[in-house]
Amino acid sequence: MRQRQTNSLTFFFPNIIYNSTQLRAPFTARLGEVSLDKWKYYDIRHKRHLLCNPLNREKFEKLCGLLKLERGSRVLDIACGKGEFLIRLAELYGISGVGVDISPYCIRDCLEKKRKRVPNSSIKFIEMFFVAL
Repeated sequence: MRQRQTNSLTFFFPNIIYNSTQLRAPFTARLGEVSLDKWKYYDIRHKRHLLCNPLNREKFEKLCGLLKLERGSRVLDIACGKGEFLIRLAELYGISGVGVDISPYCIRDCLEKKRKRVPNSSIKFIEMFFVAL
């Protein structure tokens, strides 16, 4: 009995198995060709992460407490990820600031988090555009 060749590929990620015939985004797949929206991949991969770095919640809170910023201090967060650092500093100290990230999915999460937790703060999130030379 021969196996039939199909135009479907199977993708394995930790705890998730996708078959390309079931996928819409972030994948498009044809036999011999796979295209991936890397920012959508990272969005899926980091969906449950509070922070996009190896710091656990306890150490993160300790770091925020050690900063002892004055109200109105200005903070620039390059590669802000999901914006948790700026949001938390706005909650604790009333800072103003700017978070910059290249991922449109992270910036979307930042804006949603700001809307829910610190809607009146003067922090902004900017999607950075990258152009390879």
